[in-house]
Amino acid sequence: MKKIILILSVIYGVVFSFSVVNAADAGPSASTGAIASVTGIGGVIQFESYVYVPIDADNNFIDATIARQIKTAIGALDAAKISFNDAHNLLRGVPRSEWRREIVEISNSTQRVQRVRYRFRDNVVASKSLRGRESIDVTLLANDYSKHAERLMADCAVRDLMIDEFESFWYFFHPEKESCQKLINDEAREISINNANLDDNVISSAEANRWFITITARLFLAPDLTRELYPKYHRIYDIYDQNNYDHKIVIYVFTGSDLHSAFANDRLGIEHIRFLRRLLMTYPGFRPDTSNLLDISIDDRTDDRKVEGVTYERLFNWVLEGRDYPPEIAADKTKIYLLQTMVMKKFAEKWIYWDFPITVNSKKTTIEIRTYYGNEDGSEEARNNSKMRYLEAFKNGDVVIYNGHSHMGESSLSPSLYKVADFKNSYQILFFNSCSSYCHYHQGFFDLKPGREKELDIVVNGLRSNILNSGEVVSSFLFGILEMKSYENLLADMQNVSHSASDELRLASCTLDDSFSQVEYPLQNNFFSSEYFE
Repeated sequence: MKKIILILSVIYGVVFSFSVVNAADAGPSASTGAIASVTGIGGVIQFESYVYVPIDADNNFIDATIARQIKTAIGALDAAKISFNDAHNLLRGVPRSEWRREIVEISNSTQRVQRVRYRFRDNVVASKSLRGRESIDVTLLANDYSKHAERLMADCAVRDLMIDEFESFWYFFHPEKESCQKLINDEAREISINNANLDDNVISSAEANRWFITITARLFLAPDLTRELYPKYHRIYDIYDQNNYDHKIVIYVFTGSDLHSAFANDRLGIEHIRFLRRLLMTYPGFRPDTSNLLDISIDDRTDDRKVEGVTYERLFNWVLEGRDYPPEIAADKTKIYLLQTMVMKKFAEKWIYWDFPITVNSKKTTIEIRTYYGNEDGSEEARNNSKMRYLEAFKNGDVVIYNGHSHMGESSLSPSLYKVADFKNSYQILFFNSCSSYCHYHQGFFDLKPGREKELDIVVNGLRSNILNSGEVVSSFLFGILEMKSYENLLADMQNVSHSASDELRLASCTLDDSFSQVEYPLQNNFFSSEYFE
């Protein structure tokens, strides 16, 4: 089993405290929170930079200019495997008390501008390969970089982008790219030549109009803890609170759509099927609340004929393995595609409840997994409908799992769309298996949850996640909860089934208060089964 790193929590303002006066005084201090991660380590990043703005720019304009520059650090630090804690904090910029304004002249002209220096800090999760590092160089974008959109997208994006995607360029900004490094180095040489022999309050035109700015960021990475961390299983199963024992543990599993519709080639739909296959292989006792999932008909454009002998195993093989098709289909690619699409639609855009009665310490209860695979973006209607589903989950779920796209944090899962009253007033676990979900969701949901970190655990990804095998990742997480594993073992299981090329910097963030142990809260359930699904 891979070694897990247990590290001090990165809940901003709770776990680490810093002087806002002198960077030399900054440093982490211990608190009661913690995170577990296979590949990551928590800490704080701090850097100083500057922007140029018109001499008459008001505070709001400066706020927006600083925020626009800081935002590019999200993409720039991805290659170094560092992720910020709170994207919404980045959008707010920095407190104005951290600004220092200067009036500077542009040489060989009568123009003057404001140079606004600022200091920024945020909690981060970073690759454990950075352990021992105290600083890192990072290149940000400067000024209004939209003026150079086409060139930047061609030379400095981690993947090919269309011009109408420039609004999200900050996320894909990759200064380590060879073509981008040439732009950065050429500009640095030009600025160095033009700034030579100028007074401190005079800058060259090349400096005033620079595209990039490279700064040195300070890192304060947390030390290890030596104890295992567990979800609060005594709170989930609730048998130690006789006044609040509701005989049901509710787990929501949402899968987004990659193509905004349930087609045979929808990658997330395939992963939803992969999740269900492993669920029913591992726990065949789960039964759906609908009886028609195995009713599949072949449409040969002349009649509808029900396929005989359909089992879950056979149905999943059609989608995942590309075999065991009905004889009527044979090798007809069109019919195969239509059959696979029919299977996907059986599970799409509907609630399906999977129940399993169990006993915990001889007390009867039920595990109820409420699954929903469907479109959550692409239209206002889709976003509104998905928000209603998430509201139900936040209000009723003991565990809420989402597997899909982050949509740059602007989806119906954005914490800004919810309020404290939307959440269950008891302990919950949230798992967002999506790109950079640490940055998009972590701090935002902690701020919303009553009791904050004492009533909430969050599992998120620091970096971009891979759709391939994400159904296996979700099932490993769910099984770890059902089998009452530590976060140490649970995260290792998830890492083992992740796509081989991926390192999402996945972490579990929780508190050490009221922690679970089998010694203090002995729990035993009858969940385990080795039978294959029918």
